[in-house]
Amino acid sequence: MFDTCNIQTECACYQHVVAKLPCETLISVCDLLRAGTGGDNPYTTLKNRLCSTFGRIKWELCNSLYEHPPLGSDKPSMLMAKLQSLLPASEAAGTLLQSFFLRRLPEAMRQQVEA
Repeated sequence: MFDTCNIQTECACYQHVVAKLPCETLISVCDLLRAGTGGDNPYTTLKNRLCSTFGRIKWELCNSLYEHPPLGSDKPSMLMAKLQSLLPASEAAGTLLQSFFLRRLPEAMRQQVEA
């Protein structure tokens, strides 16, 4: 998004994001706003605060992964992408993710993949 608007500096990114935040969100970062853009990385600081405040925690992501619905009308590759997006950043895709993936495939498809 920033590239398309030709926004390249930390300060410009920070100002752009602050201008777009709803009032309810601004309240949660008012201490950063009062401090202004004096730091070296104001955008990164703001982004990290917003992610830690409003981002889903590891356990919520894991629960979403566990409760994700079956394949449905999606392609298997789309299902895998959705499941991978629910992995916490600190977790590597592995056997457990593959197991969740396989359990959401139709039986006939699962048998072909497991064979």
